[in-house]
Amino acid sequence: MRILITRPHADAGPLAARLQRMGHEALVMPLLEIAFREFAVDPSRFRAVLATSANGIRALGRCANFARLKTLPLYAVGPATAAEARRAGFACIEAAGGDVVRLGEYVKARLDPEGAPLLHVSGKAAAGDLQAVLGGCGFKVERIIGYEAKKARAFTPQIRALLQAGAIDAVLLYSPRTAVIFSALVRRAALEGALDGVLLLCLSKPVAAKLADFMAGDIYVAQSPDQDALLDLVQRCSQDR
Repeated sequence: MRILITRPHADAGPLAARLQRMGHEALVMPLLEIAFREFAVDPSRFRAVLATSANGIRALGRCANFARLKTLPLYAVGPATAAEARRAGFACIEAAGGDVVRLGEYVKARLDPEGAPLLHVSGKAAAGDLQAVLGGCGFKVERIIGYEAKKARAFTPQIRALLQAGAIDAVLLYSPRTAVIFSALVRRAALEGALDGVLLLCLSKPVAAKLADFMAGDIYVAQSPDQDALLDLVQRCSQDR
C-alpha cells in the first residue's frame, strides 16, 4: 500500500523505514511541526517525571539540568514514549497503557500522593490533563510547556495531487488533534469525494471519534493505542485489499 504518514519528521523517519521493510510505500507530510522552548528546572524538587509524548522527552533533553533529571524515575504514557526515554538515557522507566487516563491510574497505583511534586513536561496543547487526573487524589503535578506543535495550513502540492488522483491507499493518524487537522485540510482542499476508499487508520478510539462526522466509512482503529498495534492494523488492511 501507499501510506501517508502524518507524524512530525522526528517520528516519521523511523516509521517510514519500518513501513518500507513491511513492503509498503511511505509518504511523509507532518500535520504538526514541533518548536521546542528553552526552560530550566531544579531536579531536586521532584520525585519522578511524567511523560505523555516522545516530544516531551526531547524537550527534557534540552534542559540544562538534564543529566540530573534523567536519574529520576520516569512514568511514560506508553511504549513509544518509554522507548524515547530509554534512548535519552533514563534508567528507571515504567510504561502505562497508552493514554493519559491510564497513565494517571498507573501512577496512583504505585505512588503515595504525599511527597514531592511530579514533573510533567508537555506540549502547549496537551492530550488530556494529568494535573486534573492526579490532582483530585492529592498528587502535586507541575506542568512545564516544553514545546509547541504548529499545525499545517494546507496539503503540499504533491500530497494534494496524489489524494485527488486516488493514489494514496491509507493515512496514519496518531492523535485527536492530527485527525482534526487532517479533516480541516481535506475540506479546505475540497477533497472529500477523493477519499472514497482511502483507509483512515487511527491509533485509538479518541482519534477515530474526531473523524466520525467527517467520514462514515473506512475508519479503522488499532486494537491497542500503540504503534505495534497500528502497524498490525496496516498489515490486516493490506491483506484485505
